[in-house]
Amino acid sequence: MRMMLACLLAAAACGKSGGKGGGGNEDKIAQITVKKLAYEAYPQWSMQNPTKQCPASLAELSPYMNNDDLKDPWGHSYVMMCGASAPPDARGFGVTSLGPDGAQGGGDDLDSWSK
Repeated sequence: MRMMLACLLAAAACGKSGGKGGGGNEDKIAQITVKKLAYEAYPQWSMQNPTKQCPASLAELSPYMNNDDLKDPWGHSYVMMCGASAPPDARGFGVTSLGPDGAQGGGDDLDSWSK
């Protein structure tokens, strides 16, 4: 996963190929990052914090990421949804990039629970 993220980060300056978020390679980077936060960093955090359901913020997941920057490729903070605030498909924990427009909704958001 780290190798794939590194390759996509390196490729980000090489062009755009369109996508849900509208930014091509930026979309891919955001999609990989939200999934890594939800399916790698959160489970590791959860194992280290068995008495807590949710981290206070995404910053608590930073030690489990190979990049401490919790901004998406468009410079917006990733959004965490945990517990009752998480959509049913997120199964208790999810992360969203608000996409190029930086606003929730509008069809350009990228989330960890979508295929």
